[in-house]
Amino acid sequence: KKIMATVTTAEAIADLTSTRGLGAETIHNFGITFHESSQTYRYRDDEWPDNTIRMKSFNGSGKKYSWAGHQKGKCDLYGLSPAMEIDSPNDEILYLVEGEPDVWTMQQAGLRAVSFTAGATSVPEAGAKTLADTGYRLAVIYDLDTAGDEGAQKVAQHLMEHGADVTVLKLPEHLPDKADITDLYIDCGQDDGLFREMVRSLD
Repeated sequence: KKIMATVTTAEAIADLTSTRGLGAETIHNFGITFHESSQTYRYRDDEWPDNTIRMKSFNGSGKKYSWAGHQKGKCDLYGLSPAMEIDSPNDEILYLVEGEPDVWTMQQAGLRAVSFTAGATSVPEAGAKTLADTGYRLAVIYDLDTAGDEGAQKVAQHLMEHGADVTVLKLPEHLPDKADITDLYIDCGQDDGLFREMVRSLD
């Protein structure tokens, strides 16, 4: 069995900057911390119950995502409150991305974005209804793989059933297989303005 080398809190937080392009302000605003003994990032959403914490393993060692204090139907959506506070030039669109780290990237770049917390191929009913009820035009950008393609179509269908105006957008083909929106951000040299233009040009 492969033993993973452990990292310190400082190394794990620095990795968010070096591999994802996240700034110190973004890390602080989302309340992202690192727990050394479990080697997990920890964060929460103000809309979740008070004792609910989401854990993401460092570099995918062990279970990728886990919860503390999870309550079914009350933690379906991530990032909606801060997304609503973004004064985006692309005012009418709310992006649905595949995971919470992609929400960090999108919001850092000044784009309104949220994610479901159940994975690419699951559509949580309560979360779908909340999202449809925002009244925004929704644009789904999932990862560049089969699960992402199928998940995006499935979620779009569910959102339409709730009366939402939904478009599915695809990441550019020049990105590597399994790429996500954060890979596009890195591809844009972490230039917020260029990234926003690229996102708006997706179809």
